[in-house]
Amino acid sequence: MKNYKLITMIISLLYLSLSSSAANRSATITVHIDDQELITQKMRLLLQDEYIYNGLCSVTMVTHADSNGDFLFEIKDIKKYKKIQLEFDELPFLFGYVEPGDKIKIRYSGSTHKITKVKDFEFSGPGSAKLALATKFEYGTGIRYKNISRTSVYDQLKLDSLVKFADEQYAFKLDIVNSYRSQISITMKSLYQAEAFGISYTHALSHFDLKKDLNMSRENVDYLIHEIEKRDLNNQNPVSSNSPAYLEFLWKKSQFKVSQDSSISRGKFYSSIFKDLMSRYTGQVREKAILYYICADTHVKFSEDASWVYQNSLAQMSTAQHRKFLQSVIDSRRLGVKAFDFKLTNLKGDTVYLHDFKGKVVVLDAWYSGCGGCAGLAKVIKASVLPKFGNNKDVVFVAVNIERTKKQWLDGLKSGLYTNEQSVNLSTYGLGLHHPLFQYYNFFSLPQLLLIGKDGNLISMDLVRNGDKINERIKKALD
Repeated sequence: MKNYKLITMIISLLYLSLSSSAANRSATITVHIDDQELITQKMRLLLQDEYIYNGLCSVTMVTHADSNGDFLFEIKDIKKYKKIQLEFDELPFLFGYVEPGDKIKIRYSGSTHKITKVKDFEFSGPGSAKLALATKFEYGTGIRYKNISRTSVYDQLKLDSLVKFADEQYAFKLDIVNSYRSQISITMKSLYQAEAFGISYTHALSHFDLKKDLNMSRENVDYLIHEIEKRDLNNQNPVSSNSPAYLEFLWKKSQFKVSQDSSISRGKFYSSIFKDLMSRYTGQVREKAILYYICADTHVKFSEDASWVYQNSLAQMSTAQHRKFLQSVIDSRRLGVKAFDFKLTNLKGDTVYLHDFKGKVVVLDAWYSGCGGCAGLAKVIKASVLPKFGNNKDVVFVAVNIERTKKQWLDGLKSGLYTNEQSVNLSTYGLGLHHPLFQYYNFFSLPQLLLIGKDGNLISMDLVRNGDKINERIKKALD
């Protein structure tokens, strides 16, 4: 009997220990909303153990407000930290990180009818400081460039001015980080320092129009890169590879350097960016920089050296998760394989699948109201493609809308700017770019254009805006 009691006690203690351990790996976020319109909407929380690009490899939690106007999220199994993004349907309004043990409370007094500001947020509870910090990064004011106009000629004096303003912006953001240093972990401090650096110096590199500013001397290109790199203390820190802004900076820097090198042919542009990233970084920073580059620069898949870039990128992925993810990206972009069998909703509320159009060539484009590029693509299709194939029984035009509500979708259709009467109009119905179709192809911007053959295989995913080229591909698919 004593042995039985002892065993029971040990089991109870183990259970309590495991329960306590699980609790210590969890976090809660409660968001209170004042705006009555927002309360009626669902809130989405995107969680990422490791940042790769936007919403990739994320887990999505969706909830509605309770009777008090509170949205509650309970996040379990946090090993170190998770990157989060809070959204109202498709509208992101808060970014940051959570760590084990956080019990964060947020009061949001903003609305959909005005620009979000720092003062719209109130934070409290353990772990809330890092989200308050992130809000100041996202919505706070910063240092703005003064008296530096875009020009086709940049001497070292002008480049010094650009770097100086980047320095000032970085110092401004570091002051924000340091003001929270007693309230955040060392890991969070490193992450936000990398974020501050990435935002500040990407801003400097983005000042240039890479299509026009092509006559900067080799000496001045090297000078600018050197001045920025000697300030960068993040690339030896693996934590920095989880900073979105820092990864963007690494990509933009290599893109800038390669674009200004007249000795690199157009056909070798993308492989040269890959080689530059390879030569500058090691370990996790290198892997993540390459992954970010391939996801962010969607033109890689159309380049002459795409196969070379993909093959050599895979060879650099020592982390199994990175290799698996990169392989999935490559597979989704491979022409001649089965296209993703989407599941979308039509105007009647019926479900429509890609396989419903078996035996037809499918021309699929995606749009939302206010998208100038979407309207431009629709205009090309209406003027040049529909006159040739609009009445062809073997061709179907599919227009996918990503608006949050059916009313927005219908208003966009009534405008006549984004689709046409001969299209099959479908919607992601509130999922927007989080719909499996867009996640599968890693689409994070619109417009997009897919061409799918009679056999359901992917023929093209190049965003062609030339009517003759689109017609040529459709004709080839019909032959």
